[in-house]
Amino acid sequence: MRTWSDLTDAEQVEAARAFAGGKAYCELETQYQIEYDARETFERRVREGAFWLKAGQTYHETHIAEAPECARRWTDHITVTGDHLILADAHIPFHDADWMNRCIDLADKWGIRKVGMAGDLFDQGAFSFYGRQQGVEWHDEHDAAMQAVRALLSRFEQVTISQGNHEVRVIRKIAHALDVADWNDMLYGEIHSPKLNVTPYHWFIVESNGQRYRVTHPRNASITPGFVAARVAAKYNAHVITSHGHLNGWRRDTSDRLWCIDMGMCADLERLAYVVTEDNTRPIMQQGAVLILDGIPALVTPDNIAQYERMAA
Repeated sequence: MRTWSDLTDAEQVEAARAFAGGKAYCELETQYQIEYDARETFERRVREGAFWLKAGQTYHETHIAEAPECARRWTDHITVTGDHLILADAHIPFHDADWMNRCIDLADKWGIRKVGMAGDLFDQGAFSFYGRQQGVEWHDEHDAAMQAVRALLSRFEQVTISQGNHEVRVIRKIAHALDVADWNDMLYGEIHSPKLNVTPYHWFIVESNGQRYRVTHPRNASITPGFVAARVAAKYNAHVITSHGHLNGWRRDTSDRLWCIDMGMCADLERLAYVVTEDNTRPIMQQGAVLILDGIPALVTPDNIAQYERMAA
């Protein structure tokens, strides 16, 4: 069986002329033995050729071929709907279980039944200097992360997980012999649940009460809370919740239309050796989470979570 690109130039011109003369697609597909999955492209190219022939234009036998299948269009990002709890940067096994469980309990009190993890669920410490220095083994890290995912699935109707820079540590170590989708299949393949969404993208969309939030683990980070989120919001014209920077803070964009939120982290600062053992000039990392309720965001931090707990009581 063949595709359009398998046909010779002469066959492509011949097919276009035959279609212009009234021959049906199905007859042409049988004549040229076109694959079932390649019919859409074949019919489009035949139709284009026939148009130019009918218009009296030259249908050039030499033309630029369609992009190969490996050059895919990245249009399959995840969009989820409804109220959500957003967590990020747990860096398991260096996570703060107390903070994460408190945020989960808060979401439950507010009736939120969906959760998103915006990157760096894993630390992949087994593939780093500091992780090896602390004796982190891959099986311990994997078991802890899978326990966390199963716990989320037991508490929520839907769990969405996107990628962070730490998720791709191992892929870089093996010179990209596996892509992110393959690696995710290996990580989460043991969990068979229709409630689990895992995307190879570093972002996903949450739509709540007509409001659209881009939840992202961006490449960039800033020492100014909300700066990166505001830049991403301006680029994509959406409310933005960012992770990766390990700071919390929120603001409106310059048009006062969009929320720009840095959500903080769910890791335990005192478990991160690279932070504790070396001084740096960055701001101290901050914990946080975001609730999206009826389209309205709330940045939850250790300083204000008690207030939200009282409000939900």
